[in-house]
Amino acid sequence: MVTVLTREGIFDAAIMYFHKVSLAPRPKALKEGISECHHASNQKNIGTIWVYNGDLVQENALEQEIIVKREKGIVETQAVPYLEDLVDYVAREEDEDHVYLINTSKKKASKVKGGLRNYDRNVDISTLENQLPDNFLSRDCSVPKNKVGSRTDAAMLSAYLMNLPPCSDDSEVRVIAIKETKYSNTKLGKLTEFGPGGYLHREVFFEKRPHHNGPYFHEKKNLVGIYREYEPKEGKAELKSESYVSLSPDGGITYTPLHQKSPNHSNISRWTYTSL
Repeated sequence: MVTVLTREGIFDAAIMYFHKVSLAPRPKALKEGISECHHASNQKNIGTIWVYNGDLVQENALEQEIIVKREKGIVETQAVPYLEDLVDYVAREEDEDHVYLINTSKKKASKVKGGLRNYDRNVDISTLENQLPDNFLSRDCSVPKNKVGSRTDAAMLSAYLMNLPPCSDDSEVRVIAIKETKYSNTKLGKLTEFGPGGYLHREVFFEKRPHHNGPYFHEKKNLVGIYREYEPKEGKAELKSESYVSLSPDGGITYTPLHQKSPNHSNISRWTYTSL
């Protein structure tokens, strides 16, 4: 079964990409509770950035000059009619410096050589960093927000610049940054998505919970996936909802509100994002 690429399914595709290149190839690390170093010498770097919108995503990116190595231009453009095609296409890449511009209208992904710039003389990056939740870098809030890496700064800045007026709700640009810096009690990073204003819109991270009373992302490995959605409020990204994220029996993604003990698959189809 394959699923047509849609704007609503891109974040789910990012989760599946993360699973494919970070979780599935590391059975030993998972067995030991992700106790091994995440950056194993025989493993590829998985950090990447996806910028997605409709037909104008590429034009917008070039207009705002968010690409560092603009002279390299578009390396290639690949048709990705299905979400699985997008996951496979990005998973084949061995160079972590590539950014992907995803046109959800024409169902194409353009690979751009070079990262996104993380500086703009007209934007105070510290203001964008201050918008992050206090626990963005550590569960116990012990790591200050100004310690975020260049990939996060670049994702926030790109989301901010590409959503400046006259951007409308139906042309809203989202930027997904897949981070490698470990979070919580695993050596795994997190998936983050930023939108208008450079605000954090949603994220997914993982925890090892041997005695968890709810759905697992990897039950045999005691690995729980946590999905959080945010909304801007008084200059900060405020937690709006929190759910467990898990793989459904048919290989898709299921979101289960924290108060619900088991996922309900009857109303959630494969690769379909359901608002909570």
